[in-house]
Amino acid sequence: MHKVSGLITFALIIGFSCQLMAADNTVLQPPQLKVDANAKIVDKTPAKTLATPATQVEGLHVNKALLKPDLLPINPGNIVNNCTTPDNAWKLKITVKNQGKTASQPCSTSVTFWVTVPNTSTSEPKTIDIPTPAIAPGLSVEIGPADMPPTCYRPDCTFKIVVDSKNQIDELNENNNIMSGLCMG
Repeated sequence: MHKVSGLITFALIIGFSCQLMAADNTVLQPPQLKVDANAKIVDKTPAKTLATPATQVEGLHVNKALLKPDLLPINPGNIVNNCTTPDNAWKLKITVKNQGKTASQPCSTSVTFWVTVPNTSTSEPKTIDIPTPAIAPGLSVEIGPADMPPTCYRPDCTFKIVVDSKNQIDELNENNNIMSGLCMG
């Protein structure tokens, strides 16, 4: 049976996602694990696990790169449902989710609407920045709403949402921050 330190208990309590590996790099399954209450650091030199730094603690590798926030715009239902008309002022509701393992810091979210240029049939982008608060892991927040320019409708209004638009946060996945949609006019 393989011996693994008491840090496993700590990792499980605070929700780390990790694989436990034996010295021969085989993945250990739960029946093969034995928790030792006396945690001991075997090597303070960062180990390499899938080309990502980790710390080796008596056979336990915690991939620290996985312990990041991961923000993305979500659509709770049809995107058209996020277009509201209270008091005849078109607004776009935006929901941002953190599907990562740690809380995010505050950042900025941008919404770009394509608006008609006056006296032409062409359109140009109009971007609005919206402050986004820190978000705990697994939670979502509604930000905005963003005021939709009246000249956006031709007859529909297209938009693009970019969460963490200024790249303020080091995220687990930087490629899932964009969502495009349309509000029907």
